[in-house]
Amino acid sequence: MGLIRKIDNLLDKSEVGDILKSAEDVLYSEAYSISDYNNRNNSETIFKKDRQGKVRFLTASEVPHFNKIQEAFESYIQEEMNVDVDDYEIQLAKYEKGNFFKIHSDVVLDYATAKKGRCRKLSMSIQLSESKDYNGGDLEVYKPNQIKNMSYNLEKLSNEQGAGIIFPSFLQHSVSKLKTGTRLALVVWAIGNFWK
Repeated sequence: MGLIRKIDNLLDKSEVGDILKSAEDVLYSEAYSISDYNNRNNSETIFKKDRQGKVRFLTASEVPHFNKIQEAFESYIQEEMNVDVDDYEIQLAKYEKGNFFKIHSDVVLDYATAKKGRCRKLSMSIQLSESKDYNGGDLEVYKPNQIKNMSYNLEKLSNEQGAGIIFPSFLQHSVSKLKTGTRLALVVWAIGNFWK
């Protein structure tokens, strides 16, 4: 299958509905990228050049049907990329008109992370919104085709509700600008000790 695995019906409509219902009263925070945070020019103001949107971090116990998500990771690890993971970070991401996330990877290499000896190894995004509820906001993953000439194959997440995609956290990816509506996605990272 390769580094990028698309799963058309990772969660069914009922399971997505359970997640959305559990998130109805979630309080979101403004999202920003690590580079936005690091480039704040010694002030508390964060200029959101790389990312605009809202997020809320969750625990596995707050996400109904998390066992299906964990099983998808385990299958990927067994069949595609044998990595050592022992925990998960979960984020509910909300994109509204004009929101985006420029090209980035999910591997965060800052002092606090390095000190803990931990890193994100696998990334997953699950589409929670119905495709009719928004336009734009596509998740695009860039898979190296040929390193020599830096060409890439572009993979897009299906915008069908319940679709998922898993890929190594070091792969570059982005969310295009949302043109209309609201897009909700559940983002999950499988984490473990630094790569060896």
